[in-house]
Amino acid sequence: MENKKVAVLYPFFAHYRKPIVEKLDKDELIDYYFIAGEKVNVQFKALRLMDFKNYRKFISLKNIWFCKYFLIQPGVIRKIRQGKFDAIIVLADAKYLSLWALLLYCKLRNLPIFFWTHGFRTNKKSLNNNIKYTFFSLFDGGFVYDNRARDIFKEKGYKKEIDVIYNSLDFDNQNQIYKLSLKEDNLFARYGKYVVFSGRLTHTKRLEVLIDAIYILKKQKKYVNVVLIGDGVHKNELVKYVRERGVENQVYFYGSCYDERIIANCFINSIACVIPSAVGLSAIHSLTYGTPVITDDNFATHGPEIESIKDGITGKFFEQSNPNMLAAQIKYFMNLSDVERAKYQQESLSVVKEKFNPSFQRDIFNRRLLSHINNLE
Repeated sequence: MENKKVAVLYPFFAHYRKPIVEKLDKDELIDYYFIAGEKVNVQFKALRLMDFKNYRKFISLKNIWFCKYFLIQPGVIRKIRQGKFDAIIVLADAKYLSLWALLLYCKLRNLPIFFWTHGFRTNKKSLNNNIKYTFFSLFDGGFVYDNRARDIFKEKGYKKEIDVIYNSLDFDNQNQIYKLSLKEDNLFARYGKYVVFSGRLTHTKRLEVLIDAIYILKKQKKYVNVVLIGDGVHKNELVKYVRERGVENQVYFYGSCYDERIIANCFINSIACVIPSAVGLSAIHSLTYGTPVITDDNFATHGPEIESIKDGITGKFFEQSNPNMLAAQIKYFMNLSDVERAKYQQESLSVVKEKFNPSFQRDIFNRRLLSHINNLE
């Protein structure tokens, strides 16, 4: 009996999607095909894309972007028809105008189509949310990244089935690197006792709050350093702010780094990862190496990855924009016993191994898709 065929339609596949794409590509239960364009919009012009030249199950489309965010993919219905797929998963955004036509086609052909989306971030009544709800109602259900999004769907009266698939990085590879890194020397020993931030240096991360917290601890004669891995448009302002606060000997701008072994070593030897605001996949990156995460308590500003952080288990929260509270949480991790630190490490690793990995996502896709397709037969 031949496997079912499922198309995964995206505007483009960012390089960080490679682990889940490869997991689906090698799946033994479903033949997944990947359909996408290779032109990004202005918002993501610096984004690195996947190279699909070695993937026999990649189908290329042309992307036509206009008004920054709106997308048309000519020929998408023809590609779907030619592929004779049993179901479709799409990165769903109402601004991707071709999807409206594709949804109509799927309804006429009784072809199951599911969304893969962040969904709603708030339950507020607005024209935008009304359009999104109409759009999502045309699907046969779908997949979201967190329970918060699924709950909002339910609050809005959405009746179709929605699964939470969370988000992931390259867990299998990173887990192997983690095991090796535990046996290696501390490459960051020269930085003393430190917290780490890894990601783009942007205004949304509110890194000034972290610098203020280090300054407050310094006044208390509690000395801890900061290692910032990454670069970004906000770097020059941060360098200036560090000098103004007089903590230039405690804040280290490591710069961009794409060597996963070095990044792993940095996380493992830090006392905690601090992401002052707008948590995203960096939290999963940190927890993958057993490093707890400190962030603020304004959940509306965070990505779905915030669900990986449990207060007192895999990290700590502080009041938004309150450097005194952030300083207190950093001090908490500075004072942990070896036993307490080991418990945080174990819990951090466990939450990623349990949910935030490509294997978990694949299994959710397979269970839902096969159940739906088989019920139609």
